[in-house]
Amino acid sequence: GGSSGTWLSEVTVAAARQGRLFSGGRYGWGTPVTAGDTHTVLGAAWQDANAARSCRIDVEYATAGEEPLANVVFSEAWAGGNGDNWDADWTSNHAGAADDAIQNGRGRLTTGTSAYTTPAREYASGMTAIADCEVLVLAIPSSTSAEMRGIVAVRTVGTYSGTDPGHPAAGYWVEVAEGGNCYVREAGVGSPVLATITHTTPVQGTYVRLRAHGTTIAAKVWAATVQEPAKWSWIGEDSTWTAAGKVTLTAQNGADAVSRYWEFDDLQVDDLGYCNFGTPFTTNTDGSLKENSRNIVVPAGAVSANVILVMFPTGAGEVFVWERVGLMPG
Repeated sequence: GGSSGTWLSEVTVAAARQGRLFSGGRYGWGTPVTAGDTHTVLGAAWQDANAARSCRIDVEYATAGEEPLANVVFSEAWAGGNGDNWDADWTSNHAGAADDAIQNGRGRLTTGTSAYTTPAREYASGMTAIADCEVLVLAIPSSTSAEMRGIVAVRTVGTYSGTDPGHPAAGYWVEVAEGGNCYVREAGVGSPVLATITHTTPVQGTYVRLRAHGTTIAAKVWAATVQEPAKWSWIGEDSTWTAAGKVTLTAQNGADAVSRYWEFDDLQVDDLGYCNFGTPFTTNTDGSLKENSRNIVVPAGAVSANVILVMFPTGAGEVFVWERVGLMPG
């Protein structure tokens, strides 16, 4: 394996949320590494107002094809015949007359006819429960004008809210609106909104990528008509739901009480073994740099690694200085 280092980086974080600085590209090029080798990842951080702020040093690995190193733990292509129910890897818990079916190689969830109270709900019971995962799926609404929501959730347990039956009773999810914004929510009273993502869903649908690792939650949405953007739409921190769980997909109709459907395709769930997430540390308040280091073992399949500097400001415009950042042979 090789080594890399950065002696000085100054980062101004634009908003009071997690900031991330990549040492290389989002995919691929970074420090050459060899599977099984031990490396030391290190860095020193300072917040320029001498405020105590949480920081973290992560490492992401990539393959020879310059794609993130992934370990697929569950996938679904809905390959059955038209009209078939979803396969045995899914447990349905529909409300009222809601239903599921396979249609033209996609998984269709059709709501009932009562406003907000008859969602179609599928729980990936055949998936291995996992806490740290990333799900990718295409969600296509039957209408881009009528009120309806599609939900893509992680860390769920197969139960649902008593007051919002379309919402899981545990975990985090992206709620895709019929034609407007997307919402990152967590289970709980009122299903609190963690973030609103400005987005317009076309008739071709919206891709959703949702990541949960430890207390870091990240979401990315993009129209099926364009390439996946490099940047996440939102990254935040929340510690409400950290236990292992599975994926849930839900379709919900609106106030007009008309039955509508969402279709899903190309679902894949990865564990986050390709990431090595650091333990948060707090910057010093006396003007000195706070040093942090740890040893890591390169996983199988990795040929390169990117060091990612993570900062947690409390307000917009905070400046962080990093020195002696690197990934060195152990």
